[in-house]
Amino acid sequence: MDQEITYRLGETVLDLNRGTLRKAGELVSLRPKTFKLLGYLAHNASRVVTKDELLDAVWPRTIVTEDSLTQCIRDARKCIGDEDHKVIRTVSRRGYMYVPSSDEEEELAEPLSRAPDDLDLSLMSTEPRVAVLPFRLGGASQALKSNFDVVGQEIQTALSTSRTITVRTLSPTMPAALIEASVDYLVEGEVQGGDPHFNVIVTLTEAKSKRRLLTQTFFLKAEGILAFHQTVARQVVSAMVFNIETSAWQWTPQGSSSVHVW
Repeated sequence: MDQEITYRLGETVLDLNRGTLRKAGELVSLRPKTFKLLGYLAHNASRVVTKDELLDAVWPRTIVTEDSLTQCIRDARKCIGDEDHKVIRTVSRRGYMYVPSSDEEEELAEPLSRAPDDLDLSLMSTEPRVAVLPFRLGGASQALKSNFDVVGQEIQTALSTSRTITVRTLSPTMPAALIEASVDYLVEGEVQGGDPHFNVIVTLTEAKSKRRLLTQTFFLKAEGILAFHQTVARQVVSAMVFNIETSAWQWTPQGSSSVHVW
C-alpha cells in the first residue's frame, strides 16, 4: 500500500499504513481489533455502520458475541479520548457512526488523506503473524517424516484457533529473507537421535531478530510418536500464544511505545 492513509479521530491521528494511533505526536497503545474497528468506522465516516457489518469487518469468519463489539467500541473511545461519545456515536438499535467535526474535515483535506474506496481491510490487521515450519530430522530416519509432518500440522491447527494471532502457511522452499518479511514469529521443530529414543525440540522465534522466545524439549520412545502430536498441541501451543502476546505487547513501533494483542 503506497498511498498514505491517515485519519484524525478526535485528538488522535490514525495511520493505516504504519498501524499506529498518535496523540500529540505520541503513540497510543492500541489492540489490533480496536485498530481495525477505528479504521473501518473512519473509512465510513458520517454513515451508520450496523453491528452486523462491524462484526463481519473486524472479526471475519469468526463467531463472536455482541459483547466483543461493545467492549471494542468502549476501548476505541478510550483510546481516542471520546468519553462523551461525540466522535463515535451510538445509533440506537442500529449500530455506530464516526462523526468528524468540521475542523477535522478541514484538516483531513491537506496533511491527512482518506483511504480509497476499495480499501482492503485485511491490510489493517496488526495481529502477530506466525508460521509453522516443517520439522527437521537430525539423526532420525526420513521414514518418520510423515509422522512429524502431522506434528507440525497439529501445532498449526491449534494456533489457528487463537483469535489474537494470524497463522500463515509458507512454502518450505521460500527463501529465508521472504519468510522473515512474511511473518513475525516462527515455530520450528528438530528431531534428534533415533530409534528407539528421540529428543524433539520445539522452538518459537522472532523472525527478524532471531530472538528465541520459547524452547521445549520432549523425550519419547518410537512407539509414542503417533500420540506425540496431541501432546505437543496441548503443552506447547498455549505457551506459544502467551509468549507471542507478551512479545507483541513489548514491541515498540519506531522504538517509542507498545502494542497490545487482543
